[in-house]
Amino acid sequence: MTDPKIVATYYTIAGDAYPGAPVASPFPLERRAAAAVAAGFYGMGLSGDDLAANVASHGTAGIRRILDDAGVQFLEIECLTDWFAQGEARAASDQKRRLWLETAVEIGTKHIKVVGDLSDSGVSMESMAADFRLLSDEAAQVGAYVSIEVFPLANIRDLTSGRQLIEQAGTANGGLLIDIWHMTRPGIPYEEVAALPAAYIKHVELDDAAAQVVGHLFDDSTDNRLLPGEGSFDVPAFLRAIAATGYDGCYGIEMLSHEFRALEPEEAARRSFDAVARQFALARENA
Repeated sequence: MTDPKIVATYYTIAGDAYPGAPVASPFPLERRAAAAVAAGFYGMGLSGDDLAANVASHGTAGIRRILDDAGVQFLEIECLTDWFAQGEARAASDQKRRLWLETAVEIGTKHIKVVGDLSDSGVSMESMAADFRLLSDEAAQVGAYVSIEVFPLANIRDLTSGRQLIEQAGTANGGLLIDIWHMTRPGIPYEEVAALPAAYIKHVELDDAAAQVVGHLFDDSTDNRLLPGEGSFDVPAFLRAIAATGYDGCYGIEMLSHEFRALEPEEAARRSFDAVARQFALARENA
């Protein structure tokens, strides 16, 4: 198991920012970038709304200068929805998509996260695969790659549907985002993760949770996550399953919780990085 490249996902150090809410982080980008690198992170993430706010405040050249001055080596943007849709939903998605792609070269975006159909619209796998291939090809032109998060509340909800999408899309520049939460909560065996071709995995995310779901699955995912090692998940076993695939890309830590939204970015970065480092050490000890 090689030394991991660990990324502070957007919500881990963004403070009071909630998934789906059009709110940028209350903390300046300079502070978040400095906190991430000081804690040991290789890179960090922005949400689409946070990106737009920082483009308005600093311009793309200013964002790149902030990241370079801090020493951020990897930048990801999340999370594009409705990239496969029609009508007004697609138009709104395309507006975000244009900003993300148009700024990617100058600000150094490497990774674009997307999610599948959350609205049960009935989009076909064939249609979605064609749109995923198009988005992945567009990202390749600006030096970025795309991952779709396997998410139990979307149509790409398990590794079977995830593999089907990637195989039908047929693009090397797009793949799956494998989050331990979205594997463990719905009961997807780590052995199934270990059987994935490495080329299908574009990003991995880490976190933890209590043994029992609290409330609705979505609320549990966005409000109650724990640091890796503080909950019921066997994080070292998951890391060994990922290693078995041959994956050698980045690992993000995604802390979505009431507790982490209340933290200053320096403390959030330090606590989250240290927790991930401990789990990698345990995975190596028990390999």
